[in-house]
Order: sequence, then C-alpha cells, then structure tokens
Amino acid sequence: MEELLEFKKNIISWYPIKEEDTVLQVGENSYILQELKLKTSKVKVTENLKEITDKFDYITLIGTFEKLSLDEIKDLLECATNKLNENGKILLAMKNKFAMKYFAGDRINLDAEAFDSIVKSNDNILSLSQIKKILENLNLKYKFYYPLPDYEITNVIYTDDFLPNNDNIDARVLTFCGEEEFLNFSERDAYKQLVSADKKMFPFFANSFFIEVSKNENFEDIRFVSFSITRKKENRIKTIIRKDKVYKYADNKDAINHINKIANIIKILNECKIEVLGNTKNNIIECEFLKDAISYDELLMQYYNQNGLDCCLEKIKEFQNNILNKLPIEKDIPEKTVFEKYDVEISGEKKKKLHFTKYGVLDLIFQNCLVKNNKLYIYDQEWFEENVPIEFILYRDILYFTELKNVENIDKILKVLNLEDYANCFYILEEKIQSQIVDKNIWDLHISSIRRVGTTKHMTENLEERLGIANNLIEEYKKQIEELTNRIHDKDAELVSYADQLRNISNSLSWKITKPLRSVSEKLHSGNKK
Repeated sequence: MEELLEFKKNIISWYPIKEEDTVLQVGENSYILQELKLKTSKVKVTENLKEITDKFDYITLIGTFEKLSLDEIKDLLECATNKLNENGKILLAMKNKFAMKYFAGDRINLDAEAFDSIVKSNDNILSLSQIKKILENLNLKYKFYYPLPDYEITNVIYTDDFLPNNDNIDARVLTFCGEEEFLNFSERDAYKQLVSADKKMFPFFANSFFIEVSKNENFEDIRFVSFSITRKKENRIKTIIRKDKVYKYADNKDAINHINKIANIIKILNECKIEVLGNTKNNIIECEFLKDAISYDELLMQYYNQNGLDCCLEKIKEFQNNILNKLPIEKDIPEKTVFEKYDVEISGEKKKKLHFTKYGVLDLIFQNCLVKNNKLYIYDQEWFEENVPIEFILYRDILYFTELKNVENIDKILKVLNLEDYANCFYILEEKIQSQIVDKNIWDLHISSIRRVGTTKHMTENLEERLGIANNLIEEYKKQIEELTNRIHDKDAELVSYADQLRNISNSLSWKITKPLRSVSEKLHSGNKK
C-alpha cells in the first residue's frame, strides 16, 4: 500500500529529539533516517552495533527485533545500553505477540499464516510481559507507548497515563489490510468492548509498542499523540498532550495555513464570549490540559443513563442556548450561503426558517467541549465556513454523537430538535465539506479494509454450504454405486445360473445323441451361405 509509506516516519516524528542530540540508528530504514535528520544533523547509521565505539544520546531500534533470535535481542539491548551517554535512551519499536490485529486474523508477515503469532512460539515477536522481563533483567527503566494501527503506520499513540476510551478509539483507530488478508472481526469494535470492560487490559492487546528505555527514569511527560493521516496533506496536524499542556503542530509545511485558520477560529470564539482553550505562538497551538474534566458527550450519556432520552435532549438544548446561540445571527439570509458554495439544493421556504451565522464554527460538537466545575470549555476547533445555519452545527453535534446514536434512533432525535426536515440536505452538505478535508485515497484504503472484516466468516459459511452440497452429492453417488453393485451381483448370479444350465445340457444323454445331427445341420448352413 504505497499511499501509506509516507506515514512510516510518524513513529519517530513526534519524539522531541533536539538539534544538539547525537543519534545512532541501528538498521537501514530510510523513512526513519529522513525524519531523524530533520531533527538533528548528528545521526549515524550502523548494521553492526558492536563495531561502534562512540556513545550517543539516542539509539533507535525500530523494527530491529524481527530478524533476531531471543538471545540476539538480549545481546543487542545490552550492547546498546553500553553505547548510551549517561542520560541516553534507547527508542525501541516492536510488534506485540498478542496484538488485537493478530487475533482478528492479520498475519505477522507475508510468509506467515493467520494466528501464527498467537499459537506458535516466535522468539522475535514478544509479548508485553516478555519485553518487560528482558528490560528488567538488564536493570533498565522503561516507559511504554501504544501506537495504532501499529508502529509502522501510526495515527494515534496512547500511554498508560492516557489509555483509550470509546470516543477516541472510535475516531482514531484505522484498519489497513492487504488484498490477501482477511479479518474475522473489527479491531475497533473489539477495542471498544475491551476498554469499556477494563481499560487496563488494553496494553496487553495493543498492536505494537514504542518504548523509551534508559538507565534512569528521565522520560518525556508525553501522555498522548495523534496524527490525522486520513486528511489531505494541507489539513494534517499533529497533536501532543503533555502533563499540563496540549500542543498542535502542522505536520508539514503545507499545513501551516491550517494552524493559522485554527488561530483565527480561537479569536472569533473569544469575540463571541465563548470560553475557548488555546492560543497561538510560532505556528503552534497551545492550550491548558484540563485535569478532572469530563467531555460534554460523556456528561450527556450520564444524563441519558440516569434519566432517559428526554433529560438528555434538554441538556442538548441547553448546549445550544449556552454555546451555539452566542454566535451572531444574520438578520437577512446571506446572498451566498454555505449551500450555494457547495452546490447543495434547499428550497427557499426551508432556508427562510434557518438562522444563519457568518461565523460557522463547525467543530462546536459535544466531544470538543469539556466540563469542569459546571463550566463549559471549548477546544480543538479546526473547521470554519461562512454563512452557516446554526441548525447545521447542531445537526453535526448529533451526527457525531456516536454513543447516543448506538442506543437511540437518530431520526427520533432530529425530530425533537426540529431538524428532521433538513436531515437530507444537511447530510449532503456534510459529505461535500468532508470531501474537502479527507484524502480520498487513504480513506478508501481504510474503508475497503473495513469491508473485508468478516470476509473469512463469509468464506467459511460459503465453503460450508458448498461442502454440504458436495456431501449430499457423495451420498447420492454412494446410493447409485450401491444400486449398480447390487445389479452386478444379480447379473453375476444370472450368469452363474446360465452356466450351470449349459453345463447340465452338455452333459445330458439327449445332447450327446443329437451331436451328429447338429454337425450335418452346421454343414448345410455353411453350404447355403456360399
């Protein structure tokens, strides 16, 4: 999947290596090397760590274990430790033996069969407890990160301080599998069930690991990293959550303009007296990380679970009054609205009933609103359109409220909120806006992989059906063979009877007496033929 190759750098691009740091890369990896050279000019590459005499601030072992035996892995880690400066670190990326994707049917490599990682002993594919034990036996300290879909193509990275929940798993976990691979179930759905039951189980089933390893505990305070690889290049940003702060960076030069758009949205929301987290400095969005805050969608689900849908809908209307209605409303319908911009048909009568705002901040959704001490804080606002109906922003709130949609009919919700008549044109509008955001090639790869989920089950069911038909045919053929066998036995019995009769006739006195007459008759018949 060539479209994904550019994201191989993601596993290292977020890590804060400084210009003055010295780095040794073990093993050839052009994508990692290119990214390292953007961070520091002091990078060396080696295939044989034992030949190196210098010491380094960082030694990278990205996918290095996969060609080694267990003893070679231990030796490599010990050797790398001896090549570190006093506060140096090994940056290690590796597959997980018990990755969720392997349970789903993904293969550890092209030569392997499905489930090999799980049911076979593989020295170079280690589990969470195995790699921890090796590091501890070497008296090394470590911090684990959990990249998804995996370390080779990374879209999100969790840590033990920031484990996934249903919302960010739903939004961030992508699936990519080759044409010859078949998945038994959706990794995302399985992870959602897992974290709902017990978040602490997630590390065991993480698809891969990125590990900071050092002689002391001088680890980064990074809790969470996310990319946006399904977007067009100019829209891709990188989000890093540290202990107290959240930072958003342009993932490439083309995306700097997108950071500037976010800065403008923050300015607009401040003007509208909407409490928003974030400020801009040197093309970086920075905001406070609110501890002990709860997202508004989680709060809404609490109301739903405790008091039912009506209570939840009342709180949604409160959100509309307290947040959405602070956006200034145009007195007259603008000459060119978002419907004209995206060529979406809507009747003049319907349009008259809508309330248009010049400041169409589209990301005012429940997931992007935090609640702390009964105060609402808006954050993560990326998308903006001019002359947008307030009703469309509310529609998006419902559209992306996955947890409620899983338990209630969306049409019922839209009807209560007086959005039912606009559902079709709003849906078309959202699709067209998304087409400007999303990289179609990357998204289609994800969607095609999702559609392959369950293919094995369907193939098995099809094979079982065909096997059933074959078995029925075999039984029918057995019956026919049995009938033919019986008929052959009957014919054999008849032939034996005829043979016995002939033998009796030839041995009889009358047969012997008439022998001369039969001889004369044969001669006469022979003469007539001539």
